[in-house]
Amino acid sequence: MTSIRTCALAIAAVFFMGSQASAQLPDRAGPNVNVVNIPLPVTVTNQSIPGTPLQFKLFAGGGGPQTFSVPTGKLLVIEYVSGGCFLAGSTPPDLVILTSLGGTIADHRIEMPSGSIIQQALVRGQLVKIYADGGTNVTLVEPFPSAVLPCSLTFSGLLVTPS
Repeated sequence: MTSIRTCALAIAAVFFMGSQASAQLPDRAGPNVNVVNIPLPVTVTNQSIPGTPLQFKLFAGGGGPQTFSVPTGKLLVIEYVSGGCFLAGSTPPDLVILTSLGGTIADHRIEMPSGSIIQQALVRGQLVKIYADGGTNVTLVEPFPSAVLPCSLTFSGLLVTPS
């Protein structure tokens, strides 16, 4: 019985306080407020890309260059590769890019998924991070000469001056 009275008193107190709060609101809006826009000094700095943007195209299985020579004293950073191959068969090739960094030759495979075949042409584009030292070559290797007709890849990246 005591707990019922306590609950009833608590509920009555909530309603009483709620009516007091609403009774205390003024009939008019609060005091006027002035908002002042204080200009702040703003400095805009254009952070330039720390290299020279570069784009080149290499070919395999057809006419055109198969290598790109990285200028001496520069580092090539390839960031995006796109391109494709025309098929004589139905097997999608992996294209291989050869680079040299720190005296080590590395091969980088660009997979050509079978789901991207468009009228016997494979197309692909992907983000990469491939490095090549100055004075070396980036080479596109012809994957399967008997199954693939001309392939070409376009490389986008930066020529950076190493520090």
